Formats: sequence, C-alpha cells, structure tokens
Amino acid sequence: MRKLIAPIVAALWVVSSGAQAEKCRPGGYDISIPAGYQHDKWVRSGRQGDIRFEYDGYTSMFYAPNHRLSDPSVSTHLAHPYWVAHELRKYVKNGVFAYADGFDRPNPWYELQQLSFLASQAGVTEPKVDKSYAGEALIWNRGHLATRNLVNRISSEAGCNSHTFANAIPQYWSFNQGDWLALENSVGALANKFGKAWAMSGPVYYSGVAVETIGESGEIKVAVPHAVFKVIVFEAGQEKNVRSFLFPQPSYSKVKAIMAANGGRKPLMGYRSCRTTNQESYDFQPHASSLAEIERLTGLTFFAGASVEEKTVLNSVSSRGLWPIELQYFERPCGSQPHDES
Repeated sequence: MRKLIAPIVAALWVVSSGAQAEKCRPGGYDISIPAGYQHDKWVRSGRQGDIRFEYDGYTSMFYAPNHRLSDPSVSTHLAHPYWVAHELRKYVKNGVFAYADGFDRPNPWYELQQLSFLASQAGVTEPKVDKSYAGEALIWNRGHLATRNLVNRISSEAGCNSHTFANAIPQYWSFNQGDWLALENSVGALANKFGKAWAMSGPVYYSGVAVETIGESGEIKVAVPHAVFKVIVFEAGQEKNVRSFLFPQPSYSKVKAIMAANGGRKPLMGYRSCRTTNQESYDFQPHASSLAEIERLTGLTFFAGASVEEKTVLNSVSSRGLWPIELQYFERPCGSQPHDES
C-alpha cells in the first residue's frame, strides 16, 4: 500500500455549535486505513498499468498514463479515475444518527504527484487539475465518487483526503447536488440500518458518442463522462443485497446552447436540487441498471468470487431499484437542511 501525504429526523438533530470549523490543511493528511475496512471488497479490474490509490475512506483506480479512449477516439488522457469504492459504517453521536461534518473543505483540492504525468501532455502549461475545473465549476462540479460526509464518518482527516482528483469526475451541477446526493444519502442510511454498506462508482462512456472536455487552453483537459454508475451493496446476515444505477449526464454543447438562449441561466436538465426536494420524493427506478450492464459498459467485475449461480441471482435483483429505507435512518435527508456539493 502506498503511503500518501496528501435519527430520528423529526425529533433530534445533531447540529454544529456555531464555532468556526477547522479547515483541511494544505497537502492533506497521513493515511491510516481503519482496521477491518475493505473498500474494494466487491469490485475488481484487471487492466495493466492503472494506478491504485488506497486512502482511509476509499480505494480508487485511476486510468493508466497511456490509456486513451479508442471509440470514440480521444487523444488526451481522460484525467479522472476509472472507479472508486468505499465501505461505510453506521455513525451515531449522542445516541442518534449524526451527520459527520468534518473540517472545512480544502481549496484548492489536493494535487497528487502520481498524476503529474497529466501535465506532460502536449499543449499543457498549467499543471494543476484543480484549475481545469475552476473556470467551469458552476456547471461541472468536482464530483466526489466517495462521498465526503460519509468518509467523514471515519475521521475529519479522512474526509479532507477525499478531496483529490483520484476521487472526482466532472458531474453536472444539478445531478451532483440533486439525485446523486440523494442516492448518497440513501447509502449512508443503509449503513446506519444494517451496520455497513458499500458504494462503487465511476464514469461511463458510450461507443460512437463524442466526448467533451472541460479546461481552458493550456490547462489539462478533463473528459466529461456520458453517464455515471453507482453499485450499492449491503449484507444482511449471510445474504448479499445489491442494486445498480446509471445516471446520464447532459451534453455540454447542449447545455451551452440552452444557456445562450435563456440569458445564461443554468438548466436543471431533468435533475432536482436536494436542498428543495424531499428525500422520499426521489425516484431512482428510472435510473436502475444491472450488474451485467455496468460490467459490459465499464469492463469491471463485481462479486468476482461468486459462483455462476450466485452471480446470476445477484444480477437478476440488481436492477429492481432502491430498497425502501425508513426516514429515521437518514441523518440529513434532502429537503431538511442545506447541503454542500457532494
């Protein structure tokens, strides 16, 4: 392993005292993976040259330095991870399910020496990935794949270490701050209910569909995924439970055209804000996918140790949509309190 520096809802809320929170320190924190955690327990990938990152709160696999999309053809590195997985646990404070605030997020995000090859690409004069997002961050958020506040359940330092570009892809603003955040809340609630849960997330690209990028001239071009997947797992006794989801992202050119026609206002593109939408009103069924489909689109393998019979069963149930989760297990559901971007 690399050493990197780098509720009951209606009744009780754990709230901040109002004191100014400590800010994540520049450069990040030493990594101390908590005993018993296995973030990548349910996912495997076998490509040569990919860069593996192991953090307190997640495991990430970054595309190999020589990786390029061939269909459609993309001449530069995608400049984001292939997948990220994290295990999370129940989080109780003062006897209630609590929101793990952590430290104030770092700005800029942490740059990683292992990704310095991105700056060696032709035409790049600005070596920091953070700069590639800066000019377009109101539209394309630095979207966490391992959720910051859920990683904060391990420690505030672990939450700070979630702010790396081994844990982010461009996510459309209303998706990141809406349906994606609502689903992340649900993963946290599942962990509260069953003790543990796992989430595996990453980008999806479709054959024959043009790939757009963010980043100005001289900056590292970061590819905008066509879609984003999330596979959620929890165990109840000896039984494995899994659901798979696939969320489309809008075309940047289409977003720009809409903004040009409506005075520069950002369109929602079908997603709804977590701040103003009740958690229970989100319907994830339209985004339900299957393990087999996610594996086909990404080349990943889930439940590598399962028998053929078990894998068939897991695949058959994976597209059934989210399980019902009682509101009491959500520490900060959508529609209840302000949220950061995830």
